[in-house]
Amino acid sequence: WHNGGLDGFLSHLSRYPDQNVNIIVFTNSAPAGPQLNPDKASTFLRDICLWESMPARQMKSVDDKVDIATLKRLEGRYDLGGGIITISVKEDQCYAQLTGQGPIEVFPKNENVLFARVVDAELEFVSDDNGIVTHAMLHQNGAIQKAPRLGDAPPTVQVSDEIRQSFVGNYDYGPLGTLQIKLEDGKLMAKLTGQQFLEVIPVSDDELSWVGVNAQLKFERDEDGNIVKTVHHQGGQQMPVKKI
Repeated sequence: WHNGGLDGFLSHLSRYPDQNVNIIVFTNSAPAGPQLNPDKASTFLRDICLWESMPARQMKSVDDKVDIATLKRLEGRYDLGGGIITISVKEDQCYAQLTGQGPIEVFPKNENVLFARVVDAELEFVSDDNGIVTHAMLHQNGAIQKAPRLGDAPPTVQVSDEIRQSFVGNYDYGPLGTLQIKLEDGKLMAKLTGQQFLEVIPVSDDELSWVGVNAQLKFERDEDGNIVKTVHHQGGQQMPVKKI
């Protein structure tokens, strides 16, 4: 198999020569939304086509010796690039929730690994010498993805209605499309071409932060206070964007 992407497009090619099956998936969205991931779509199609020749999956057992205090140390937000996975413990049960999806139950395989039953996925948590969890490794569909642990979500700053309204508009992302920011039921929502609307919150009079993605927008204004451009910060990269 091989995957790739360029200028707002993602693809995945997998080939099963013994079964004479090729699967090709194209997506005109990058990063892909939760329901648009071509790798996941390819795996889903593979299972439909080849399930009869696949070995049965082994049942995973829950380690009952892992206590709530141990699970609590895994709580937090982990950056998967296109989204954030949040681990939480409620009423003696551990949950994982990916941006744009509902929470699912996860169970301790051991004190450092959680697994899901509704999907074939495991989260392996890695700690530093002081026992502090620094990141997680997502094991799914034969792939491994590192997810650095994030700090607490930035608090929402109360801004005036005038400031809130000033963020509304369209922003030119070049080959990636257009970012639309709108007000909906008092919330600011942002959407890049081909993706879904996600909430963004003011963290200052000139900065917005995505709720479910580790990304920020820092705005620049002219002498009259009108926004003329913004800088998109994500994954250690900065991208200047003009307001249309």
